[in-house]
Amino acid sequence: YNICIYHYQSLLLFAQRINFYQPRKQRALYQLLIHRSPIVTSVTEGEPTEVYDFHEPLTNWGVVEGFTAHNCGEQPLLPYEACVLGSVNLAKMVNMGTVNWELLQHTVEVAVRFLDDVIDVNVYPLPEVKEASQRTRKIGLGVMGFAEMLIRLNVKYDSSAGLEWAEKVSAFVNNVALATSRGLAKERGPYPACEEDVPVRNATRTTVAPTGSISFIAGTSGGIEPFYDLEYTREDTKTSFALNEELRQEADPEVLVGALDIDPEWHVRMLAAWQENVDNAVSKTINLPHDATRKSVAHAIELAHELGCKGVTVYRDGSRERQMVKVKAPERTQTLEGRTMKYATGCGRILLTLNTDTAGNPVEVIINDDATGGCTILTEAVGRLISRSLRAGVDIQEIVSQLQKTHSCPSTMYRKGQNTNIQGRSCPDIIGKALGGIQKQQEVCPECGSELEYSEGCHNCPECGYGGCN
Repeated sequence: YNICIYHYQSLLLFAQRINFYQPRKQRALYQLLIHRSPIVTSVTEGEPTEVYDFHEPLTNWGVVEGFTAHNCGEQPLLPYEACVLGSVNLAKMVNMGTVNWELLQHTVEVAVRFLDDVIDVNVYPLPEVKEASQRTRKIGLGVMGFAEMLIRLNVKYDSSAGLEWAEKVSAFVNNVALATSRGLAKERGPYPACEEDVPVRNATRTTVAPTGSISFIAGTSGGIEPFYDLEYTREDTKTSFALNEELRQEADPEVLVGALDIDPEWHVRMLAAWQENVDNAVSKTINLPHDATRKSVAHAIELAHELGCKGVTVYRDGSRERQMVKVKAPERTQTLEGRTMKYATGCGRILLTLNTDTAGNPVEVIINDDATGGCTILTEAVGRLISRSLRAGVDIQEIVSQLQKTHSCPSTMYRKGQNTNIQGRSCPDIIGKALGGIQKQQEVCPECGSELEYSEGCHNCPECGYGGCN
């Protein structure tokens, strides 16, 4: 689970103080908050059960089984606590292929003092939050730009050298932050709840947050993540990112890797390398390609547990309809191979052409029909959207599934009684069936020639055991 847990009474008190009146759909969550206790009394092993992901797209938080769940996993906190976060841009610490350790030390020292000051000048929503936060004075100094730092050092992210740099940098930041906090304890006193042999000003000093938006603004990589790709777009701001052209020219092509080019095991080991020298926890996404299997997801989670990570997030590319970051869609090549089929609809004939690349992957759909007016325009739009989706990496089976969920068209249903060649309830439904039929004819096992079956995101052969994801 990748969530921060807060004491349920904190949110309840806050809701009462601001007279928070819930709409009908949210009232059930509010009642759940009041009546369900988040206290864990025991943990035992049992039979596997279905697990459902919670996602709230507007505020990115909600109440799940009595817990306040938020989209962050880097801060395990006590009841009512808050943690002041900040991050150092590691990409700015490299000059001419060498790390400026003096600059990094100075930056960390200033950052720790700054974050400690914020605790005192902050405005808190509840007196309980203020008391808890000042009692432990937790801060979370993190980083961003680590992947760019490695590129500037000509070090491959998914390599032993990359892990060594992770351990070296994280240990340096952690040690400087600890020394600075001890110095502040001598100046201003330790945090009130401190019982440590060597007093410190802050109960925790370091963390690794995602830094998604601020790193995007800074034009560098987020947190300890690799660049998602050398070029990508953010769906929330509709803006594009491209790696600095000067950096591309200077760097060895081998070190210019994107998140989906990296084997999941390297993602996990990078997470573990940073966790070794971080007080709080580490936010790191184990990015998996679209054709990842359940086995690869399980392996990533099990390895994270084995290596002692405090939390882990696994994400399969394209598994959500609205994905925050997407690889820039590839341009259409000049020459494609394809086949055209004719189908009868309620508005006349449809000529559907499915074009594929040299590897046989569907990349484009062209739809022509005999209708005039709205249907012609709509079927053209459907073809354009399908083509765009295919080039963005959406699996054709998912497209087929969505098309076949459309409602019945009156014209199609009326003419279906007169023309037995009509093969569906509407033009989108017929297009979906047509795509499924064409794709099915193209998908045979390369080992034994049997028809492949689509399951768990892959095409598998029931006869010889060949797996398309392999």
